[in-house]
Amino acid sequence: MTAVHRSKYSAGVSNLDESKERLRLAGTYAAMTDGELQHLARDPESLTEAAWETLEEELDRRNLELPTHTFDPEPELDLRTLVTIRQFRDLPEALLAKGSLESAASNVSCATTISFGSTGSFQILSGA
Repeated sequence: MTAVHRSKYSAGVSNLDESKERLRLAGTYAAMTDGELQHLARDPESLTEAAWETLEEELDRRNLELPTHTFDPEPELDLRTLVTIRQFRDLPEALLAKGSLESAASNVSCATTISFGSTGSFQILSGA
């Protein structure tokens, strides 16, 4: 199981320290579940070179495959343009208006929110 791996951590340790670190890592990885190892293998950039190589050895020892999908793409955000419908001086009045708007538009898909404006007023914002 060979993979090209580039770590963001530099290898500035001596051979003796590295062998101790590999032994420590081998013990840590041996105590982990298969799922934990595969989860760790999904982010190889977060591991040092020694940690990655020791992880690969443990995966080989357990006959586990490296995960093929290495990252989950971020879901695309659905951005809406908000428009100010009306400004209010008092929060209770803004809440009443928001409730009236939401009940009147119950069959329409729109989001309404109350925002505290920069002028010290409350605004009802809506986005379709």
